[in-house]
Amino acid sequence: MLIFANFFQPKTHNLHLTTYNGFKYMKTKTLQRDKVNVITLGCSKNLVDSENLITQLRANEYDVAHDSEDDDANIVIINTCGFIDLAKQESVDTILEYAANCT
Repeated sequence: MLIFANFFQPKTHNLHLTTYNGFKYMKTKTLQRDKVNVITLGCSKNLVDSENLITQLRANEYDVAHDSEDDDANIVIINTCGFIDLAKQESVDTILEYAANCT
């Protein structure tokens, strides 16, 4: 089971006017890249799934950390097991911990 949570403010954009072939349009430029923290809970299959997810995110130019203690990620993905009650409670506790630390 993957739990996706975006606890933080959206990334900041810088707007500027651009002219192309006589047409004026607004263009945005991202000032900050999204940083993703993938948290893995549960069995070794979850670890393999998280590693596959991290590979895909990095291939799409995301800045990715795995089980990072830093709180600088603006996207948190919690990969966990949903079959065992103890694992479910661990997942809920982890979500609440990250939600409490958001600014």
